[in-house]
Amino acid sequence: GGGLAAATLLALRDRGEPLPAGGALISPWADLTMSGASYRTRADVDPMVSFEGLEPSAEAYLAGKDPKDPTVSAVYADLAGLPPLLIHVGDHEVLLDDSVLLAERAREADVDVELWVAPEMFHVWHAFAGLVPEGAEALAVLGEWVRARLAAAP
Repeated sequence: GGGLAAATLLALRDRGEPLPAGGALISPWADLTMSGASYRTRADVDPMVSFEGLEPSAEAYLAGKDPKDPTVSAVYADLAGLPPLLIHVGDHEVLLDDSVLLAERAREADVDVELWVAPEMFHVWHAFAGLVPEGAEALAVLGEWVRARLAAAP
């Protein structure tokens, strides 16, 4: 979902459509080349996502496109002109490097970006808010960020 949200922001910008006040990206899959080291270094600690599980999904999603095509891999896009971004990713995610690289590329493009790497968290830990306190904390932070963006919007 986070990667699709980034792609949607880019498509809106490219079409000259109005952009939202911000984009909150939770655990974005933003590099379909899957070349980041975290695909290997976090393989044993991410119970939700794996390289092997993503590989067929990437093939289906790409449908023959180059994985470096910026319409499918936001880390290869020109990010200039995007609204402020909040990126949440867990330190135990195989997608960690995607988020870190996306945040770096956004900063290089003068996009206001906040990257939160949650210690020892797995893919989309927010969904477990009723079970782990870190999930509730993440949702509270995300909600506060969204409220602040909406309050600042014209």
